[in-house]
Amino acid sequence: MKRLIFLILIITPLLASAYDFERDGIYYNILESELYDHEEPVCEVTFATEIRGDKLYDYQGEVTIPQTVEYEDTEYKVIGIGYRACAFCKLISFITLPEGLEYIDDYAFQYCTTMKFPNIPSTVRSIGMHAFELCIAFKKITIPANIEHLGISAFNTCI
Repeated sequence: MKRLIFLILIITPLLASAYDFERDGIYYNILESELYDHEEPVCEVTFATEIRGDKLYDYQGEVTIPQTVEYEDTEYKVIGIGYRACAFCKLISFITLPEGLEYIDDYAFQYCTTMKFPNIPSTVRSIGMHAFELCIAFKKITIPANIEHLGISAFNTCI
């Protein structure tokens, strides 16, 4: 039993890391470039929610996602907003998305109840299911004409 508890204590912190790196308060996962048809290094925004002591940290206020980000002497192109990256971040008031962004994954902004509708770059080709569900502060929704995939309930209960 002591060995099992010891293994759990050793392995849990390794499993708890939900991101590869953080820059300026934004968390990123490094992606395999060839899987996304890119020659240059690429990454996506991932969730920030983390508990340190008795405080919960997640995205809030005005958030600006950059086109590129540097990590360990490598520049990564930000191509996506990952699965549940900003879900339940009820204190995001506005998010600026960069040109060059290619996808907004499933549940990415679900239940961001105070967030105003972002300008979705023309480079976005896919918006996942429930991506903006329950974003009730939206006054209007503008979907770029070149979207190739719009997931089920992407804008459910927004307006």
